[in-house]
Amino acid sequence: MTHTERVEAVLRGAPVDRLPVSFWRHFYLAERTPQGLAQSMLYFWRRYQWDFLKVNPRATYQAEAWGTQPKYGADEHSGEELAEWPVKRTSDWASIKPVSPAARPLAEQLEALERIKRGLDGGCLFIETVSSPLSTLGMLAGGPDRVKEDIVEAPEAVHNALGAVTETLGAFVEEVLKVADGIFYATTIWAASEHLTPRLYEEFGRPYDLQVLSHAQSARLNILHVCQSHNFVRDLMDYPTHVVHWDVYAPGNPDLLDVAKLTDKVLMGGVDGARVLRVARPAEVRAHIESLIAGEKPAKFIVGAGCVVDTHTPDDNLMTVKTVLAGQEEAPA
Repeated sequence: MTHTERVEAVLRGAPVDRLPVSFWRHFYLAERTPQGLAQSMLYFWRRYQWDFLKVNPRATYQAEAWGTQPKYGADEHSGEELAEWPVKRTSDWASIKPVSPAARPLAEQLEALERIKRGLDGGCLFIETVSSPLSTLGMLAGGPDRVKEDIVEAPEAVHNALGAVTETLGAFVEEVLKVADGIFYATTIWAASEHLTPRLYEEFGRPYDLQVLSHAQSARLNILHVCQSHNFVRDLMDYPTHVVHWDVYAPGNPDLLDVAKLTDKVLMGGVDGARVLRVARPAEVRAHIESLIAGEKPAKFIVGAGCVVDTHTPDDNLMTVKTVLAGQEEAPA
């Protein structure tokens, strides 16, 4: 099977020659420009031949459309921090208005996607990372504290800002889908009990998530990624995406089989990125992947880590994953 045939077969619940797999990581120095992001993503795909490519841009790109400014790290292993942000007090939420997808950071992403599409030349499906409106508000406010305070003290102001960001992201997603095959929709820190209760996420997360995702329904591959420990992945299984992805090894999160009882969607994960992929020897990685393949799995399954792969992850370990999977005979869908 080709990479695309393999992924699309799993989406349909059809047999596959082997389980599909994909990982992604940051290239912090390269991802500051559309050219660098495209080159790094194409390098990573060509090196490992993942079954689809998840484009992994800098985390701040959406919020930059409203004036958030990143402070870049010093080396290839250091991500950006927030150097400046527009919402410093409650009254500042009123300044958050809809922005055109032609705004510089969004337009740069679209340029990168065009470059990636040309470079892949149909070699696999590729999807753009889009973080939720609530995630963007966190960046606009310099972190979660201002958002959490104003959700309680000034909910209307937060809703108005969420509406403006949601309108912007919906228009951006429509432009993305003119180039890419779908989106990787990330709730980041917000759909988890550390920051919000399920009730508050129902009010300040879900409606805006669903509005953004409504613009992506023509996509060939949409993935919902629910971050963090003690997350709300069970509550979001009705989101209109083809695949659901989360870290099964994070404290308080359900395992794959628990969630498989709730849905017929494709589930993705199963690889321990922090305790195995990042630090183990290749022989231990091999045993980890062999155990995953041999064990009980969801009926429709894509192999992946629970989140982004650490930049220090050894090349030998990533190659080992590919080697083990390539040695499979026919795998159940």
